[in-house]
Amino acid sequence: MNSEDEAICIIRTTNVYITTFEKVSEKHSFLEGEGDRTLEYWKNVHQKFFTDELKTIGQTFNSQIELICEEFEVV
Repeated sequence: MNSEDEAICIIRTTNVYITTFEKVSEKHSFLEGEGDRTLEYWKNVHQKFFTDELKTIGQTFNSQIELICEEFEVV
């Protein structure tokens, strides 16, 4: 969906797995495609995101938090 709630593509989920923040792989950060696609970039951006979101529910960030990761392809 785009910012106007209009469908722009169809995806097919190819893999879903649970891992901890500290164990997110370089492959995952590359596939996600943000920034320069490095694990360092991914961790910096996502640590800030999770820290801010967790504050809203009175929680603190730690690298042991579990994440659900999804891999997909555009159909």
